[in-house]
Amino acid sequence: MASLSTGKDGKRKGLHRVMLTDANGKRQQLYLGRLPKKTAEGIYRCVEELERATVYGSTPADFASRWLSTISEDVHERLVKFGLTQPRASAAAPLVPVITLDSLIERYMARPKFAALADGTKVCHHYSFVQLREFFGADRDITTITETDAEDMVAALGENFAEATVARIAGAGSMLLRFGVRSRLLTVNPFDGVRRGSFVSPHKGYVAAQTCLDIIEACTDLETKLVVAFARFAGLRTPSEPRVLLWKDVDWAGRRFRCDSPKTGPRVIPIVGELMLLLEQQFEAVPDGTEFVLPAVAKAERSTYPNRITRIVNRLKLERWRRLMHTLRASRQTDWNEVFPAHVTAAWMGNSPTIGDRHYNRTLDAHFDSATRPATQHTPETPRMEPQSN
Repeated sequence: MASLSTGKDGKRKGLHRVMLTDANGKRQQLYLGRLPKKTAEGIYRCVEELERATVYGSTPADFASRWLSTISEDVHERLVKFGLTQPRASAAAPLVPVITLDSLIERYMARPKFAALADGTKVCHHYSFVQLREFFGADRDITTITETDAEDMVAALGENFAEATVARIAGAGSMLLRFGVRSRLLTVNPFDGVRRGSFVSPHKGYVAAQTCLDIIEACTDLETKLVVAFARFAGLRTPSEPRVLLWKDVDWAGRRFRCDSPKTGPRVIPIVGELMLLLEQQFEAVPDGTEFVLPAVAKAERSTYPNRITRIVNRLKLERWRRLMHTLRASRQTDWNEVFPAHVTAAWMGNSPTIGDRHYNRTLDAHFDSATRPATQHTPETPRMEPQSN
């Protein structure tokens, strides 16, 4: 069967060629020239499929037929000479139906794997697919999308979106077209090798515990107070995790509660002092038999809490920080890391030490102050960023 080889030295260094067996059983070579490795591998797979179809007298798979319709006349004639395909007919109709970007998206979303995704992940994918349709066109033949087209899309998105958003959209595009390759509708993924940027946000804000307590004090209703407290003092992802909290999962004696996160599954989180008082007030306030800890949050179709909290921040004349709820959660992880091992903090936060380092942990002025303090003033204890809260 066919094989792919690459020149290693001299004038042939970097030159790809496909070794194949023609219809007469003779070994032949198809020189590809200097191409990206993934492109050469895609061509090799097509030639291998043509060789297989010739041996067994079957029809080549769609991806090989599509490739045949796009190659140059010179390469096509060589394949005819090898007996791997038929001469081109003049004004021939397309060999196979065109697969548009829109139809590929529909195929991908029809898979059970997509149906099993969390609702928030589906929303992100839907938004990314909208951007792909707007840039390439819903009726674009996916086989005509090139590596340079993918690079141009990333560059265009960068003019209007943050780097992390661009990385997410381009990542969804790569995932979608990789599905096309695996489904044998494409030979190569045009997003392979395209620099997409980083998911890591450049915004590294931190909200001190006392600042958060001032915001909680200014909230006008108990559920809003708890939404803020759960983000800052329990590290919950807001709003997805507060809305699934159940009273049956609160262990009052053990001072901990279970959160069945829609994103990462169940985890157990300590109830720190700042949160305990509010949680007890809420338990007394809700009617007997109430299932959800935050009933209004649980039944709301969309979260209005970021806007409410922003108004409170403005009213208190505090500096508005970026990524409102995420920064509260990141502040919790930063504080816990000052006291507990990274794996313990990660278990409570529902992430990993690696993700914590990339997206959550903050370097604070207090760290610099501790590092530059005269040696005689250093103490063996790890410096605390806030009073012990659990």
